[in-house]
Parts: sequence; C-alpha cells; structure tokens
Amino acid sequence: MSAINADGGVYVKEYDKKIPLHLTIYDDESDPTKAVSKMESLYADQNVVAYLGGAGSDMHAATSAIAEKNKVPYCGIAFALYSIHQQGYKYLFSPFPKSPAQAKDVYEILNASIPKASDPPRWPSSRKRPTGASSWAECGRRTPPSTGTRW
Repeated sequence: MSAINADGGVYVKEYDKKIPLHLTIYDDESDPTKAVSKMESLYADQNVVAYLGGAGSDMHAATSAIAEKNKVPYCGIAFALYSIHQQGYKYLFSPFPKSPAQAKDVYEILNASIPKASDPPRWPSSRKRPTGASSWAECGRRTPPSTGTRW
C-alpha cells in the first residue's frame, strides 16, 4: 500500500484524480460480536469505503450482514460457508471456493489415498462443528463424490 500511496494513490475516475489509501486494522479477538461492533464504529467514525474480512465462516456470517446493512463492499477470505452466499447479498465478495467445491475436492483426495481393493471409505461426521464445518459436512452428505464415499 505504501508503494501505491507513494505514486499518489488509486485513480478514481469519478474524481479524475488519485486518492491515497488508508488501512485501519483492528483485533476482533475472533469474537463475532466484537467484530460487528468494530465494523459499525469504523463505518460511523471513518466513513469506510470497503471492509476486508478476517478468517472463519462464523465471523463472516456476522460481519457480512453489517456490510450489507451499511452498503459497503465486504471482501471475505477463508470463507467457505455456502448458506451465507445464498442470501442475495449485493455487497459480499468472496473469491474463494465454497463448501460444496471444497467437500468434493477433499473427498476425492481422501478417497484417492485409499487402495482401490478396499471398501469405499465411510467418513465420520460430528454435529459439534463450527458453522463453516457444518456447511462443509452437509455438502458432503448431500453430494458425495462418485468415488463411493459413504457417511
């Protein structure tokens, strides 16, 4: 960012000039409630133009709703939770694979590691998982790969 600002910032066509970037970093302590509170403060105090999310689907599930409410673009990383992406949010951007794609890839990799002569694997599932893991496991149950995976 310092290299961009050293060159005057980012060109904004609407203003026909370059505008320097300012990055504000906060520690949400991996607590969705604190993350929401801090995002609201950033919006009110600094008139932010974009949010860059942290990591973890539980965090993103809470904070992407704030971005939508404030009509501020939100870029979420490490955000596989599929259901939140089905809510029609206009300000949510997450350019990474979602749980259905991850589940399929992981099961194919796991299944490929088992000798063909073995029975098709049966992968255990637990109901006590973080939100993203639940979404991921559910995708595996609904769309098992054609390799014979069973739950």
